Amino acid sequence: MLITETKLAPNLNFFISGYKIYRADDPSGSRKVGSAVIIRADLCHNELPPILEDDVQISRVQIKIDNTDYQIGSFYSTPDQRVTPTLIWGIVHEMKFRFILGGDFNSKHIRWGSNVTNPRGNMLYDQIFKLNLEIAYPFEPTHYPDSGHMPDLLDFFIGKPFQHFCSVPSVIHDLSSDHLPVLLTLSTAIPNSCNTYTS
Repeated sequence: MLITETKLAPNLNFFISGYKIYRADDPSGSRKVGSAVIIRADLCHNELPPILEDDVQISRVQIKIDNTDYQIGSFYSTPDQRVTPTLIWGIVHEMKFRFILGGDFNSKHIRWGSNVTNPRGNMLYDQIFKLNLEIAYPFEPTHYPDSGHMPDLLDFFIGKPFQHFCSVPSVIHDLSSDHLPVLLTLSTAIPNSCNTYTS
């Protein structure tokens, strides 16, 4: 599970039986932003250091998919934070050659089904193209603003290479957040046993 906008201070903890929780809290210690990865404890994985920037928080783990190392990360950045091409390049460089990064990018572009294109969406679209990334997104809105504004699509996945084993993401009409959960299914084998796992 990739969780965004956790709003957890470092001294606030929570636990789910049978799961490990890896967090990327706001570097300033405030309760405004943050992300988390929640993964089954019996699923073979390695914790990776979070990517903590003033403008972006990414929690991440490494798992094997089809016997190949992949990083899985949860991305969050608020609309008022500054996300630049240099920052995106640095994140992609840090995530290595194979990764799936999902979350609330607060980036709108008609290419992935948003109602409009905003400057951050234009920038991210350009970087996806320049860095030869792939994108997976649902075919319906993921965000229903409390303000009554039109629903839009803000939650999706980018990475490389993954579309050969990923389904089209689907929106789950459940829970009580203004963001609906998005389900991405991997049609592949992920080992439970760590006996042969090396990072």
